[in-house]
Amino acid sequence: MSEPGEDFPEEEPEVEEYEELSRAIKRLTGEIESMVESIARAVEEGVARGLSRAGRPRMIMVSPLGVRVEGPERVEIRRGEILRRPVPIRRLDRALYSRIKEIAESTGRTVGEVMNEAMEFYLRHRDLAYLESLRERLLAKLQEVGVPGILEDDVREILVREYSERLKEVKEEIERLKREAGGE
Repeated sequence: MSEPGEDFPEEEPEVEEYEELSRAIKRLTGEIESMVESIARAVEEGVARGLSRAGRPRMIMVSPLGVRVEGPERVEIRRGEILRRPVPIRRLDRALYSRIKEIAESTGRTVGEVMNEAMEFYLRHRDLAYLESLRERLLAKLQEVGVPGILEDDVREILVREYSERLKEVKEEIERLKREAGGE
């Protein structure tokens, strides 16, 4: 074992070496400060994006890996990418899930892609059924309002105009949903 101080040269370093070392330290300090500023900006942007997607946050965690914001919706931001946490579905029928999984495997897609397609299909058809029902109710109202003697003429005109406008909007929405369903 060597004595303390034996590993260091006995002579004092030259002034030039001190100046070179001082310049290197200043340069490294500048680079570190620049990196810190860059990281701070990235964290700020990550938190802002996470907050905008997560609603009112319950918790914000910042780590070297990224930012995690937990609110009504959980959001993680890593290296600038927004990662949403999986959505658990309780009491999912295993037989239905197995069928969806088989479809996904046979078509080369993920279970999530097939589930999204199935949910879009369900919601579009549910919306269509609701609009068809609304259309039928509006037609019945128009028929009811059209009976002479029940309402004054000016009231009947106003109601017929209002129901007709709403019926037109509903028919246009039905057509739009049918076009979207046909374009799949």
